[in-house]
Amino acid sequence: MSFDTIIKGCNIVLSEKIVLGSVGIENGRIAALLAPDTDLKARYIILANGLFLLPGIIDIHCHIRAPAYPERASVESETLACAAGGITTVF
Repeated sequence: MSFDTIIKGCNIVLSEKIVLGSVGIENGRIAALLAPDTDLKARYIILANGLFLLPGIIDIHCHIRAPAYPERASVESETLACAAGGITTVF
């Protein structure tokens, strides 16, 4: 099997359980969840042994640049901080 990117050997967090495996990514989207011993080829391989792979987190209560306090931060600095923590969507 061949993908653009493979995240190899991670603990994949699913809604019902955690499984050891690899994730194949094609065109920026998850294309396959694979057993850890699957023979894989990719342009990029990310070794994630012992790490956990979680779905993106949604923060439904986020204060970014409150109009009353424009000096506190910017939209750019706050969304970069969110992304660094695994938050993919903010409201």
